[in-house]
Amino acid sequence: MFRMKSGIKIMRYGVRFRDSEMEKIYKYEGKLATSPILEFIAKYSNRCQGNLVDIGCGNKPYIDFFSHVDRHIGVDIAGDQADIIADAVFLPLQSDSIDVVLCNQVLEHESDPDKLLVEISRILKEGGLLILSAPQMGRLHGEPYDYYRYTRWGLKYLIEKNGMKIDIIESHGGFFRSIGSHFDFFIIDYFGKNKCIKNILRFTVININNFMSNFIDNLIRWEKDTLGYNIIARKGVH
Repeated sequence: MFRMKSGIKIMRYGVRFRDSEMEKIYKYEGKLATSPILEFIAKYSNRCQGNLVDIGCGNKPYIDFFSHVDRHIGVDIAGDQADIIADAVFLPLQSDSIDVVLCNQVLEHESDPDKLLVEISRILKEGGLLILSAPQMGRLHGEPYDYYRYTRWGLKYLIEKNGMKIDIIESHGGFFRSIGSHFDFFIIDYFGKNKCIKNILRFTVININNFMSNFIDNLIRWEKDTLGYNIIARKGVH
């Protein structure tokens, strides 16, 4: 890990954090929820070329996974890291002009998800890629703008309805990872009001729970109860 001049940290697995607290969330209570997404992006990012649009980019935490694309265009409704400040359902981009769209944990925050996928399909070139993740059992977050949860069949329906075909769909683990993740956040939210206690919980209870939940989840696969899904879809492939 090293610190950039901007003050943003980069962990060895390639994620930029805006501060040390966000880094700890990914490392401890958020680890079970985020690691399947990070591993998926790391595994398939080499498929991405040309111009990439990162919808809901925040501070562009995944930009280093896509260092080989020509342009990484961040879109968000606010933020100094966004290249375009806009509502994702009204993108100021030409139709059929983008090679890759990254839409990571954004769909649940869009009140009309079909409009978002219409817009993604519009800006993608023929054969362009959509990399998307969305929750099935995620906890409430980003309130009050947290509207939906998705099954694999709901995601398939929305994506295919809008002229894209799924190449790859992978779950975010199964039952034991899901329960473990919810337990982590409950422990931190309920008992971790004090910073010192929070860190003690992270180093002890949460570390142990993460190890055991991941171990058992790999041993006993039950993916009907998953935290969510990672998807790669392609526009206009039949």
